[in-house]
Amino acid sequence: MTIGLPVWAAGLTIETVADAQKFRFKSQPGGGAHWVDTGLWSLSRHPNYFGEILCWWGVFLFAWPDLGRWALLGMVGPTTLTAILLFFTGIPTLERSAREKWGEDPAYEAYRERTRMLVPWPK
Repeated sequence: MTIGLPVWAAGLTIETVADAQKFRFKSQPGGGAHWVDTGLWSLSRHPNYFGEILCWWGVFLFAWPDLGRWALLGMVGPTTLTAILLFFTGIPTLERSAREKWGEDPAYEAYRERTRMLVPWPK
């Protein structure tokens, strides 16, 4: 079995759990007035994006042995998605929006200091 399948499965699990946690948090009274800082969101400010990135790299790794000379071309999709989420419309947009909304709040600054931006892992 290739490493791609467990990478994809881990990514799908992380993305699904993060999205479910965020939905549950936002569904509570006052949930939209505060940033999500529980569950996976206590370890990463964007765990759903981390899961999404893992999913696409898992697909590539799964297919890689069969791509032969096309392997580099197969990297275009996951590389592009990773770049978009990290540098263009994903994380930068949400980070800017969060800073505009809660940037003056010392508790939000403390959350940013103690929480990794992408990889859900203790700092």
